[in-house]
Parts: sequence; C-alpha cells; structure tokens
Amino acid sequence: MVFVTAIISGQEWAKLRNAAQLAFPGEVLARGEIMRRFSLSGAATLKAAIDEVKKKAQREHQATMYVPGSEGDNGGSPW
Repeated sequence: MVFVTAIISGQEWAKLRNAAQLAFPGEVLARGEIMRRFSLSGAATLKAAIDEVKKKAQREHQATMYVPGSEGDNGGSPW
C-alpha cells in the first residue's frame, strides 16, 4: 500500500474539484477519492509515456543492427 500526502492551495483544490465534476458527472466524491482518481490517471499516463520511449529506443537500436547485402545495397538482412 502506498500513502501519498498532497499539499495544495485553495485555488488548486477548486480547480481539481471542478475538473472532477466534469470528469465524473453525477458522482459526489470526497477529496481523497478525487485525489486518488487523478493520481492514478497521472500514473497511467506516465507509464504510457515511458513505454513509448522504450519502444522508440528499441526501434532505434534495431535500426543499428542492419547488415547490408552482398553488393553493399540496402537489400540485406536485418540480422
């Protein structure tokens, strides 16, 4: 279990509360639940960004492993 402490101003809380009303219409959420939901959505977004960086690095690495064909053309094998 992970515990997180968030210190936010009144203005920041108002923005989060308004965003929660738009994101979760018809639900009355406590402060802790609003923070939990937004924290989890931020973590999911960060994970997706990290996964994309890893895929890009893998593609770039695979591109460096290209072996040209016997005539030095681009028709060679990637292995």
